[in-house]
Amino acid sequence: MYRDKESMIDDLLGKMTPEQMAGQLVVFGMNGTVITPDMVEMITKYHLGGVRISQKARLVTLNTLHSYSKPGDQHTDMTLRSVSPPRGTAKDLSFPNHPPVLDTGEYAAMLNQLRTYSRERELGIPVHFVIDQEGNGTDDLLGGARLFPSPMGLAGTGDPALAYRVGRAIGAQTYAVGIDVVQM
Repeated sequence: MYRDKESMIDDLLGKMTPEQMAGQLVVFGMNGTVITPDMVEMITKYHLGGVRISQKARLVTLNTLHSYSKPGDQHTDMTLRSVSPPRGTAKDLSFPNHPPVLDTGEYAAMLNQLRTYSRERELGIPVHFVIDQEGNGTDDLLGGARLFPSPMGLAGTGDPALAYRVGRAIGAQTYAVGIDVVQM
């Protein structure tokens, strides 16, 4: 056991190869809602440090799911459901084609699986997850999350306490799903 965080960090850095150190500096983008073999390889083979995630950057329909798969890939029920458009959110009308969306529980399960791959690496250092959740149509966490106005809109209210409460709510929602860094 370590006496403090600095001791743990020093010990881990002392055990890391140059390749592992370089990999920890890389944040790779994951678009969509399907864990691909390439993403697993980036985490396990190349020691990826972080994942910048977006559910909606890759618009997918059931008819084009094969475009994002390798030959022989098997799709789970969750994968097939994830290509369905969201229902009951303000984002239903945001895009001409609906992006694939997972609900917050499914999204947390997907991120936990990616984090498990990273913890199974030699040193067990988990990847960190980065997301945009700044309102005004740029939110990446959609299904089941409470959506808020943009920071500029909140500033326009002249109510700093409201902006603070919204920031805290966004932080609580994203933390519950497993997000480590929120870009706003």
